[in-house]
Amino acid sequence: VKSIIHLNLLDRVIIQVISPHQFVEDVLLKKITLLSKKYHLIISIFDFVDFNEEFREEERLLKQKITNWGQKNDLQAISIDNSEELYFILKNIYLHAKKEKKGIGL
Repeated sequence: VKSIIHLNLLDRVIIQVISPHQFVEDVLLKKITLLSKKYHLIISIFDFVDFNEEFREEERLLKQKITNWGQKNDLQAISIDNSEELYFILKNIYLHAKKEKKGIGL
C-alpha cells in the first residue's frame, strides 16, 4: 500500500493518508505491523476527497470494507470526505502528541 502522505509527528506518531483505490487488506496490515515496532501510534486515513467511482456504489462499499477491516483487526480506520476533516484530525493529533511528549519530558 503506497501512502499519498506519510507524516511523522515527534517520532511517536505516524499518519499515513491512503488512496482508497490503493487499499489492500493484507499489505496494509503488514505495513502497520512493521510501523508499530517504531511508533507509539499509527493512524491510517483513507482519502475520499474527490473520489472517482469506477462503478456505482464503489465509495460506499469501500468505506464499509475499510471499516470492517479495521474492526476485525482492532484498528481505527478513518475515512475523510473533505479537506477540513483532514485538517481537523491532523491538528488535534499533533497537539495531543506534542502535549503528551512534553508531559513525559522528552
